[in-house]
Amino acid sequence: MTIRMENQLNSMEKRIKQEAQLNTDVKTHTQQYPLRYWVERALDKYLTALKGTEVTKVYDLVIKEVEIGLLKTVMRHANGNQSKAAQLLGVARGTLRSRLIEYGLLEKNSQE
Repeated sequence: MTIRMENQLNSMEKRIKQEAQLNTDVKTHTQQYPLRYWVERALDKYLTALKGTEVTKVYDLVIKEVEIGLLKTVMRHANGNQSKAAQLLGVARGTLRSRLIEYGLLEKNSQE
């Protein structure tokens, strides 16, 4: 992924977070706007921002970016506890750990 694409994704992520914060009623918010709505909006903005630049492997890009965000968020909600995070995700702790390492989401001393 190029630096330009990363900057565009970071910018879109900030805008999505700002828009999500506008509605403080979480229950109403999630009923009105399911997660796929935000994914669709982000992807549409991303593709529009490319302004005709050829891009390939969008599926892999989206899955990776969503998975990284998912792992970061779940780990934050589990206060860094991998067992709790794995349970919340419905995956084995080893699988979670492998993904965290793959994406560089574990501190160096945690990987040993």
